[in-house]
Amino acid sequence: MRKRFLDLMILLLVAAAIALAAILVVHPSMPESPERIEVLRRIIAGQSVAYTPYPVGYLELAGHLIRAGGMRGLEMAQAAMYTLMVLLAYLTLSDLKVPRPWSLWGALAVAFFPTLMLSAVRFQDTCVSCFLMCVFAWLVVRLKRDGLSWMNTITGGAFFGASLLIRPNAVTLIPIALWAALRGRRFAAAQCTSLAVALALAAATLAAVIVPAKGRFVVFDQYYAAYTLANGTHEHAFEGMLRDYNSEMRMSQSLHELGLPFAVLDRSDPVLAKEYREVAWSFIREYPLRYIGLETAKVLNLFRPDLRNVDHSFAPRRW
Repeated sequence: MRKRFLDLMILLLVAAAIALAAILVVHPSMPESPERIEVLRRIIAGQSVAYTPYPVGYLELAGHLIRAGGMRGLEMAQAAMYTLMVLLAYLTLSDLKVPRPWSLWGALAVAFFPTLMLSAVRFQDTCVSCFLMCVFAWLVVRLKRDGLSWMNTITGGAFFGASLLIRPNAVTLIPIALWAALRGRRFAAAQCTSLAVALALAAATLAAVIVPAKGRFVVFDQYYAAYTLANGTHEHAFEGMLRDYNSEMRMSQSLHELGLPFAVLDRSDPVLAKEYREVAWSFIREYPLRYIGLETAKVLNLFRPDLRNVDHSFAPRRW
């Protein structure tokens, strides 16, 4: 136990030093999209954002932090999440019975990963998304070990509420959590109650943020979902991922070659949503092997340090 505490103190000091150095040395980024900037301005001003297809979770978090403490407030909050991310990586590896030296080195590998080292000063959901994924890994280990204890139930409900606010596709993680919680255990009334509590907590978290912001309860936006599906499943998706770290950057080229209009995420257009879905499903049907390769490349791309795209990652200006 004493050695584990020593490891955590080492990781805390290392992660805090890296985050502080990034804050002091690197200019923070700001959103490039005018639509996102307008949503952010409304949140900072305490106004409803009305309709936006974007998930409002990160913009709400950033807006309130900037309103309370300026850009430094956001940077410090993201630095804290980055630090907790490193600690959670160690705790998860340790709970998996990974030998202590390997747990320490694994957590240090997370701490020194270039994209994460700069996450505190990037105005994008990288830091909070990666932090939530670390929480999820830690939660799955606990669910597998302890099942749906009250602590795990509350943590799981809060996690999925927060995650769906940031990235609605976090819904795909639910089966993994259920598998970890229920596999090898007798399903009884207590589990039903715990699942209901977790669901209610997640829904309450979503409603508390989304309803005041958008004026209605909508988690999965049809246009946003269709756009997101298409931007990663088109003719030039791999080229965009390779060159710009994001297949969305070549989406307009693919659509223009198909004779279709291209519009960014500043609207809700059911006609365009239908066309985007058709483009994606057509690509999957015609090129199933390319699609499998593309999905594999997307996973590998998550671990590729964002070094060539620096000018898009942070800009030399402050809010």
